[in-house]
Amino acid sequence: MNVADWVVFLGTLGGIAAYGSWRTRQIRSLNTYLKGRRSTGWVTIGLSVMATQASAITFL
Repeated sequence: MNVADWVVFLGTLGGIAAYGSWRTRQIRSLNTYLKGRRSTGWVTIGLSVMATQASAITFL
């Protein structure tokens, strides 16, 4: 990999870590973290399950 690839790779990892830290800054307990403050709707959960299954099927 050349320098530009490394810059993009490390920038992406840094951006993901920064976004995760920013989104979880108000969460104080493991229970709140795992349940997502019960703010996730059924559509989001359904799409997440479908994407997970599609990914597993594609891998096989």
